[in-house]
Amino acid sequence: KILSERNGVGLALAEAPGADPALYDRLLAATPAPVVRIAGSAPRLVEHAEVALVASGTATLETALMGTPMVIVYKTSPATFAIGKRLVKIAHIGLPNIVAGRRVVPELLQTEVTAERLADEAGRLLTDPDAARQMRTDLRTVRDQLGTPGAARRVARTVAEFLPS
Repeated sequence: KILSERNGVGLALAEAPGADPALYDRLLAATPAPVVRIAGSAPRLVEHAEVALVASGTATLETALMGTPMVIVYKTSPATFAIGKRLVKIAHIGLPNIVAGRRVVPELLQTEVTAERLADEAGRLLTDPDAARQMRTDLRTVRDQLGTPGAARRVARTVAEFLPS
């Protein structure tokens, strides 16, 4: 609602494949802003979005490959987060940031995940053309670092070169 009111943008929600539609019914019934619900075409939605709010995981890398400016969001139980923080020592949680070796996409974690912060970060990308342009440039760099499609095939060929005939 905050993002829509501040920036006059339409909002869309991409449904996860296999998720219970009743979950989305309940979620959207409690949402004060109008949201278009899209089933089965999240990549297409993200490809055409001006900015995306993306849960941390492979979806962030997919969004990066499309070059769509985004805000990465990660929230889990406090106990799970505390355990994960002790076990995994990395500077960033978002895959595009990990690949880049620096923060190119904002990450909101745990208590930082609030409606106000989401609206601030996404709103900045909507209203500051230089910030959005810089993120698109950085995301192209991430895509270039990952190389062309077919990485698994290239790895298999390289390994095969070391195997006895």
